[in-house]
Amino acid sequence: MQLSIAATAWSEATLRGDMNCDYQIDLSDALKLLKATTSIEIGNSWCSADVNSDRKSDLTEILFVLQSVSGLHHPLDRAYLPLSPGDTWQYKVTDANTGLPAAPYTKTYYCSGETLIGGKSVLVLNMTEDQGPNVSYEEYYQISPSEVTYWGNTSTEDFISQQTSPIIEIPFFINPGDSWSILDNENILWEDLDADLQGEATLISRQGTFIDFTNVSTASGNFSNCAHLQYQTSYEITLSGSGGKVNVSQTRDTYLYPMVGPVKILTTTVATGPGGTSQKSFEENLVSFRVSGLGRNYTSPKIIAEHLAQANSDTQTPGRPGIGTNGKDHLIVTYRKFGSPNGLVGILMVPDISLYKEFIIDSYTGNFPNPAVGFDGKNYLVVYQKNGVIRGVRVTPTGQVIDKNGGFTVSTGSSNWTPAIAFDGSQYLVAWNKYNDQTGHDIYGAVISPEGQTQTEFPISTQTRNQTQSTLAFDGVNFLAAWVDERNAVSPDYYSNVYGARISKNTVVLDLEGLPVATANTYKSRPLLDFDGNNYFITWQDIPETGISPPISSIFARRITPDGALLDGSAETNGIAVNTTAVGKSFLTLAFDGQYHRIAWCVGAYNNSPPVGIYSAMVSKDGTLIDGPADSLGQLVLGPPPSFTKYAHPILSVNGNSKIMTWVNNIELSGTVKNLMSITLPP
Repeated sequence: MQLSIAATAWSEATLRGDMNCDYQIDLSDALKLLKATTSIEIGNSWCSADVNSDRKSDLTEILFVLQSVSGLHHPLDRAYLPLSPGDTWQYKVTDANTGLPAAPYTKTYYCSGETLIGGKSVLVLNMTEDQGPNVSYEEYYQISPSEVTYWGNTSTEDFISQQTSPIIEIPFFINPGDSWSILDNENILWEDLDADLQGEATLISRQGTFIDFTNVSTASGNFSNCAHLQYQTSYEITLSGSGGKVNVSQTRDTYLYPMVGPVKILTTTVATGPGGTSQKSFEENLVSFRVSGLGRNYTSPKIIAEHLAQANSDTQTPGRPGIGTNGKDHLIVTYRKFGSPNGLVGILMVPDISLYKEFIIDSYTGNFPNPAVGFDGKNYLVVYQKNGVIRGVRVTPTGQVIDKNGGFTVSTGSSNWTPAIAFDGSQYLVAWNKYNDQTGHDIYGAVISPEGQTQTEFPISTQTRNQTQSTLAFDGVNFLAAWVDERNAVSPDYYSNVYGARISKNTVVLDLEGLPVATANTYKSRPLLDFDGNNYFITWQDIPETGISPPISSIFARRITPDGALLDGSAETNGIAVNTTAVGKSFLTLAFDGQYHRIAWCVGAYNNSPPVGIYSAMVSKDGTLIDGPADSLGQLVLGPPPSFTKYAHPILSVNGNSKIMTWVNNIELSGTVKNLMSITLPP
């Protein structure tokens, strides 16, 4: 991680000064340099939320911090650096002067494994941030019994580490009061700043001091006896054209806790140029972490169902799981095609996923059940596709199957798929897509009572061409169904839209022609609905071109009032931009947590082609994107998958303060099997 200097936040009056040839240079540019020149490495998978996405912080600083934070007053050593594959840290940044978010965003560091550099085995830290488009890179560290060595990174902005690596960032066995030199008047040639086609000479010095032990409180908890490390760095840049100088000094206070690492980082930067002096202070607080399998606001990924299918590239086996909650626990439903017992499997899980119970809901052999789960205050209702028929099975909160032998039939015919479910306080509405030779795929629905009695199915949308991928929500009076609609799909592009329709509790479709929700000329996929007490919220994947897997796509959303009015622009517009970064995305999921609409999705495919992982964003009830700009990668939820594995079908479930995500590890290595995983999420 590099120390960032927030160049763009500085006063232009301070940063500007006259140069020869009437050329004026922004000190902010110099600061930008500086960011890249500061290699204060974090020796763990840390998430250091630096300012303005400018630079990374020295692993050294953080590593030192880590060592001394054991809470015991003994020398800083390897015990303070719990860096191992799978470790993750996330930090939020605020303006230390006001306490307000500084264009709030998060940096996440994830230790993905080891690699060889210069014949040495080094740990790999993957950095991502949700500010700025596609900000991600790798950093490399070697930890020995006596020191931490920084071996550089893959950032295109970091000129310093390219010229100084490898360097010893942290010596072990230091005590309060000890100081050490990291860089001593090192001369580095920087990029051209004054447009004379020559690089600028930069003189850098950095020193660390172990101040003392102190107590620290953050969003992730209270930490006693943290080791307080202070790093002081100075930069002197001499402009080759004019000989003018820009001086920057930076003080970075890092607080380390044993077996956790840096829990708080305060950075103050003072820049002095021909135009005067400016100062900025930013505070980074640990929000969540997972270190050596333990953490706060995070748990380690946990296998909750094994041997679901034999390894292959088909993400539809076992396919998308379903999830529901009774306000206390979670019921997850998946399909086991390989191993024993075969069929539809339920997993009851407590909020912290520490305990769970697996049981069979329906024992059969088939494909693509795509289950959905609802709760009526007494029991769960699981609906799923079995041999082309939508079926329902009620399950008690303790995992007892009420409707034995495959439950009851919901649909007619033999070509029914992808059910969705919502409960209105007295009955369920289930919607699905039905195929017939005359009209293609249509959207149908049926009402089911809590006692398992099913009313006759009815059409929701039977427009020309295909309607698929239905989703449902209830607003207290009516339901809203939405789906992917191809009524306007004409040659040569055959673009698809998102349409919806309100449905009364007595199954009257209030919008017979459908409500246009998203009709821009692109391909739409995976619309998802929730209701936040005021308005519906719908999100979807927007795909400009097909033929790429996963498709380079954007994620948009909009709010819809209970009377069917669009709040965030007309259907021809994109509404709320949730994520527009030009990377491959797939498997969208949505849940409302009582305050925010939480959206998550998969990025990329395999771990050898970054960026890759599961990312997320939150949107407030007033339609504001909370987590950084839409052209960032988003908040990292889960780092790269294991080798020969793709993440598939993440689903979110919120139950009060308990937020969990479940997904399929779609393993493709011959001779292995696929598993269902789960993890708790930070607040």
